[in-house]
Amino acid sequence: MCKTFVSLRFIIPAVSGCWFGVFKCNTTPEQIHIAFAGRDDSGASTGMRIAWYTQDKASASQVKLGTQSGHYTQKVSSAKEAVQYLSGSGYHHLVMVVGLPPSTKHYYRVGSDKDGWSEEWSFKTAPTGDEAANSEISVSIFGDIGYLDSVQRPSMVKHYKGLEAKWDATMTRNRLESLKPKYDFMWILGDIAYADDAGWHNIFKFLYEDCFNGFMNWFQNISAAMPLMVSPGNHESECHSVRCVLSNAVSGTGSALRNFTAYNSRFHMPSAESVGADRTHSMWYSFNYGPVHFVSINTETDWHGAEEEHEGDSHLHWPNGKPMLPAGHFDDDGAYLRWLESDLASAAKARSIGTGPAWIVVGGHRPYGDTKS
Repeated sequence: MCKTFVSLRFIIPAVSGCWFGVFKCNTTPEQIHIAFAGRDDSGASTGMRIAWYTQDKASASQVKLGTQSGHYTQKVSSAKEAVQYLSGSGYHHLVMVVGLPPSTKHYYRVGSDKDGWSEEWSFKTAPTGDEAANSEISVSIFGDIGYLDSVQRPSMVKHYKGLEAKWDATMTRNRLESLKPKYDFMWILGDIAYADDAGWHNIFKFLYEDCFNGFMNWFQNISAAMPLMVSPGNHESECHSVRCVLSNAVSGTGSALRNFTAYNSRFHMPSAESVGADRTHSMWYSFNYGPVHFVSINTETDWHGAEEEHEGDSHLHWPNGKPMLPAGHFDDDGAYLRWLESDLASAAKARSIGTGPAWIVVGGHRPYGDTKS
């Protein structure tokens, strides 16, 4: 008598850490931040770009909002899927809400009916027309902040290529929190989280995403309640930790994070309104708020002599001389400077004939010229 044994093997595919209820999905919205969106005839913003992160892939990216707390009269869905720019490192959502009445407080939640909603946040839309022209505004503008401090995040490597042994971003963040009711928005002029240097805190671990995610959650209480406008700095250009460099030839981690990928996937500025409808990067842009025309310049790429004109700021090369982490070229050669000249000329003309803001403020990461001379 023979006995037949049948061995059944099931292969369960892993999809972002969860699959058909076998593993619990984490689609809780976090890292919520907003930025100005839309543009009316006067150049004022008419809404917000609302962005957030989920650890696993959610069924939808939605925002519900209204002018009364807890009473939501609109639900807006994203037409595009959430972005995962690095495999296994979460999803970045974006919903654009425009056409809202000016100078009005709106309450909102992000998420979806199926995956759950965030707690309630609120923002106030920009003024327009005569109200904007005659308004007084308050803006916090700063750069080179970083995440936490050297006590909470001590570094294994010190005094290498400008790495500071002692530093403190906690004081700045706490000061912003205390002054939050006084500001209309904040503008970080590059070197936001210093995620590219995270590897120096522990050279045996990949900490780039941990640093960026930590920073965004650390700032959420501010960035979900007032627009967070940003400009690129050299520390947004790539990941050049030991892990990223060594993995570049194997898994491609370094390549996946090159050329401001994390920056442009996480932050969404009004480039489409000010540069061109097909622009999806946040390397340069402009917007009006109150009596001011703000211009975010690109000090890093897309002009002759820029440090990341062709390669990231680590300037690593393969044996054949080619850049290990190419960078720049977000538009045709010369397009950025032509746009900048045109934008400034238009703003100056509008100011001179009284149809535009009375002030023009330009911000970027690096100083203009050589401060030593």
